[in-house]
Amino acid sequence: MITIKHFRRLAAAGAAAALAVSSLLIQQPTANALGVTLHKMVVRYDYVQFTQVSDGCCYDNTLEVYGSVGAHTATGSFNEGNLPYRNFGTWGKDPCEVTWSYLWSASYGDCSRKVQVGVWPFADLHYCASNTYSTCPYYSYPDDNYLMLTVLSGETITFDVRMKDYDSASADDDVCVGSLTVGPFSDSQLSAMWWSNPFGGTIKMPWNGNGACSVHVTMYDY
Repeated sequence: MITIKHFRRLAAAGAAAALAVSSLLIQQPTANALGVTLHKMVVRYDYVQFTQVSDGCCYDNTLEVYGSVGAHTATGSFNEGNLPYRNFGTWGKDPCEVTWSYLWSASYGDCSRKVQVGVWPFADLHYCASNTYSTCPYYSYPDDNYLMLTVLSGETITFDVRMKDYDSASADDDVCVGSLTVGPFSDSQLSAMWWSNPFGGTIKMPWNGNGACSVHVTMYDY
């Protein structure tokens, strides 16, 4: 005969087992051979905001932009596949021009993007993953605005952006170039950066005669 007392004991045991199983389903930080905790971090570039732009001629306030966003740790060796950059457009060239949000297919990833003063989401672009900011090794643009980093406690993390305006008659102009280094972070700080409580940072470039911008980036523990 199962009494109320027995029922309570069974219920408590079941709850404890369920808690143990659920904890196994949550992604946990791993450790390397030296016992150092490795944190898988997601880096997401959210948007760029241009507050001033000039194409340098005839009151032209439309830029033809190509560029790169990236992220790396202090050690560098733990970056995702050693491909810490997401590039769009073609560095130093202008094979075609489309609006920023032109998403017909990834085959237009090598095109420069037309921008003016305003907010432009990075999720609207196609990217190539690369180990440098200036080349696309396979001339393919299947990637999105996310990167993965493996971060050790005590490391600093650097986010950087390089965006230029193509100019056929002169050198291309820097219109949004800068970096932001954050950390170092402890294990507990990195683990606390869950998707619902992410780290957020802003890279800023003041007006240089060609552009002024701010870029927002988000990072959270995978």
